[in-house]
Amino acid sequence: MTLQRAGEMHQFTITDHYDLMNYLETEGSVGTELLPLLKCKLGSSLRSEVQSVRYRAPDLIVMVEKALEPAELRGEELGTMRPVCIRTISLDDSQLRVRGHFGLTEALINTCTEPDIAVELGLMWLADTETASLWKEVESLKAELDSAREINTLLIDLAKTLAEDKGAQLQEHIVEKATSAMPHMTALNSNPMYDDLADLFRSSLGGSLENDIRTEVIERINELHIADRLALCLCEPDEVLENWVDNQYGEFPTPTSCIDIQLSCDTLIDQMTRAVERRIHEAIEA
Repeated sequence: MTLQRAGEMHQFTITDHYDLMNYLETEGSVGTELLPLLKCKLGSSLRSEVQSVRYRAPDLIVMVEKALEPAELRGEELGTMRPVCIRTISLDDSQLRVRGHFGLTEALINTCTEPDIAVELGLMWLADTETASLWKEVESLKAELDSAREINTLLIDLAKTLAEDKGAQLQEHIVEKATSAMPHMTALNSNPMYDDLADLFRSSLGGSLENDIRTEVIERINELHIADRLALCLCEPDEVLENWVDNQYGEFPTPTSCIDIQLSCDTLIDQMTRAVERRIHEAIEA
């Protein structure tokens, strides 16, 4: 029985003794130590830098001492700790949950010794030197990508925070403009025969009220400056900005100005449409 992978590998580096001890106390000590069994299974192909392999449902955790070049070793002071990589892979342990924990260790060993997973976790190097070099380069690029994603998350949070106040003002501005521009309001103010809500909606102006309001809201949004439209969209409750950022990975040319950024604000449009409807109702019932 082999566990199926459920997610990508995550990696971070511990560079001092305090962080390492804290990790061992809170995370690394949890789970069965698989390293002795892996040594028997992989033999000499197991890298000597591997310090620990443990399972903490649903994650497989590996501690690997980073290999340093001779030049770096010469400059290393006595007692200085070598950086240690903590690598994790999320596993789908649903089969184990169904069957109980029978065969857990065997399944984990089988998973660890699958070539692609063993290499990705740093348990062993690829035999071919050129390929191994390329693999290290891929690892470096993965680390850079992870770092870029963390930075993007911080920038997204910052952008949304900065846009909150202006976004609220823009929403109020659009709702006011759309409400006053609606022909329903003009008819209500100029024709006293529409003395209640039911009369208004039974008239020739009724029936398409929601579509008319939505169209008016969209037109008011299109009148905004591009920077204001982006500020408005940053208040979108859905993950519009996050999804846009994710979709830019690997896309060229990369957007270099706000003109190139097209964000949706469909949920906000629905909210503003409802707000205009409420104001029309309030005006009619007043």
